[in-house]
Amino acid sequence: MAEPVPAAPGTSTAGTSVPAVELSGITKAFPGVIANDDISLRAMAGEVLCLLGENGAGKSTLMSILSGLYQPDSGTIRVGGREVRIDSPRAGRDLGIGMVYQHLSLIPTLTVLENLMLGSNPGLVLDEAGALLRVGELSATLGVQVDPGARVGALALGQQQHIEIIKALWKGSRVLILDEPTSMLTPQGIAELQKVLLGLRAAGLAIIFITHKLHEAIAIGDCVTILKGGRVVGSLGPHDLRATTGAALQAHIVDIMFGADGSQVAGVAEMRQAAAVIPAARRSGTSTPCAPNAAAVRTTAPRLRGSVTPSSATSRGAGAASARSRRSSRGSAGRRPARSGSMVCP
Repeated sequence: MAEPVPAAPGTSTAGTSVPAVELSGITKAFPGVIANDDISLRAMAGEVLCLLGENGAGKSTLMSILSGLYQPDSGTIRVGGREVRIDSPRAGRDLGIGMVYQHLSLIPTLTVLENLMLGSNPGLVLDEAGALLRVGELSATLGVQVDPGARVGALALGQQQHIEIIKALWKGSRVLILDEPTSMLTPQGIAELQKVLLGLRAAGLAIIFITHKLHEAIAIGDCVTILKGGRVVGSLGPHDLRATTGAALQAHIVDIMFGADGSQVAGVAEMRQAAAVIPAARRSGTSTPCAPNAAAVRTTAPRLRGSVTPSSATSRGAGAASARSRRSSRGSAGRRPARSGSMVCP
């Protein structure tokens, strides 16, 4: 159940300066790992906030807390300026927070309309006429055509994702969370999704877009918050994204994420992809920063377990050389005969 906490005296929920949703000091630990460590961020209405980070950075855990799937160990959540407690996904939906997960949850044997009405009708009699009107309203907002009578299993993945978004917005959500939404889409599906996001952004929704793809964050986000090891290690506001070229943004974000180790990933295909140019109309106007700090920030995060330090790299190099020396001293007597057409590694 969503339980609002009275706002502080003088707090106003009106006006664009109040974040649609704000997380402060969120910490969540599981046995043996701290998934989120004192994370603070905010999402504004009419903006796309990209959460960027490697797999395991804590992005999905953080958004599962916001949607009510997990409960934080500490920290606060504000929706429209009011502090709230979200103890279930239903409570999150009641507060206007919708989430589309990476793996689709639609029932393939049911029609589009049946999937959308499933669990959403409070009475005993299904309001099919009202549901059809709602489908028309939301499909127009998304800028897509939807056949309510189509079997979901016969639709392309991109079309199924549109239905998932409509389902997330069915009860009037004003905050939409998308968890790795492009992971299973074709390039055409990704382009269609970007058009949908622009329509939702124009409708005044706050969109939180989770991704581990650098070029997507630059192309889609009005703001970018970077997570590493469960912590916020940097953020870029609208001004930073407007004033910097795609190549410079990529270099800056790689430096934030990897620091001195950034040269090791410079040749990865993901880093070579050119960032899409965000239309000037999408970048115009003055926006409130989506993170507590207005400008791009760089904080020092603890080195992750398993990362390479100079001393550990040296010791491992020496160990590998010693192992090669021992193998070489055995000679060829202990080797198995090579099969025809195969190679024997030294």
